[in-house]
Formats: sequence, C-alpha cells, structure tokens
Amino acid sequence: MQIRSFVAPRVGAMTMGTIKHEQFVALVRGCACAWNHQRIGSAHLHLGEHEEARAAFQIALSLFEERLRLGADDPYTRFYVAGIHALRGEPEQALSSLGRAVKGRRRFNVARARIEPEFASLRDDQRFKELVTE
Repeated sequence: MQIRSFVAPRVGAMTMGTIKHEQFVALVRGCACAWNHQRIGSAHLHLGEHEEARAAFQIALSLFEERLRLGADDPYTRFYVAGIHALRGEPEQALSSLGRAVKGRRRFNVARARIEPEFASLRDDQRFKELVTE
C-alpha cells in the first residue's frame, strides 16, 4: 500500500513508503488509542482510581512501543507519552519524551505543554521551562 495522504506525515519514519495494510492500520490505531488511553488514565487518576489509571497508561505505553517496533515515531504520540510519564511522577522520562516531541513539532507542542494539566508537576522544573521557552 502506498501512503500518499494526510495520514502519511503522521506515521513517522514510514512516510511515503510502501507498507502492508496491517502495519498501516496498526500505526494509525496506535496513535489514536495511545491518546485515548492517556486521557482515560488521566481521568481515572484524578478520580483517585489508581489501578485503573495504571492499567490505561500501560495500554497506551504498550501501543507506543508497538508503533516504535513498526518504525513509526511521531511528535504527537511522544507528547502523549510524556504526559503519561509526568502523571506517573517520572520526570526524567517525561522530559525526554517531551523534548523529542518538541523537536518534531515545536510551536504546537510547546503551546500545548504550557497549558495541559498533565504537565503541572513539571512546571517548576528548569528543564521544562527551557523546553517550553519560545
């Protein structure tokens, strides 16, 4: 299957190449589902449902790892993964993933990181401040 559409730039290293239909579906589904599970986990966490949050975050991270295995790495999914790590109290992983997300889509991800509640725990960290400075 030749990818030449709006979706192509969003599937990472495999853009504009020939991939199997199953890979394409997994890549697109992985991005959307990682985002959904990040948001679901965040909601559970804010409700005090820590086990449910942990499970949702693990699903999102597993989907992300599958995307990487298939050769797709994009700044959008990295942003959601950074949010998961921030919510789990893992600042090193959060900042690393956010840094890669910002490199891939600077203005968009910087603007989002400044306002998204997932990053509240990082806002006083000098490294976070440096990442989100224009």
